[in-house]
Amino acid sequence: MLENYLSQAHVNGKDGCPLAFLVTDVAHQDPAIRDTYTRIFDGLAKRFAGATDKPREQILQTLVMMVG
Repeated sequence: MLENYLSQAHVNGKDGCPLAFLVTDVAHQDPAIRDTYTRIFDGLAKRFAGATDKPREQILQTLVMMVG
């Protein structure tokens, strides 16, 4: 999953990643946008958790580095 998310094809994709797109200003958005962002991020974290035996803290750290 990590290699796919960071692949050139995904980076150059026509739709873009909403997590990466909003990461710098999501805190300044209204609550509905922040909640949606959190839900999407949490969903991605759950997908990663299902693919690894790493602790949640480490999964979240990895996701933050990927998205940021």
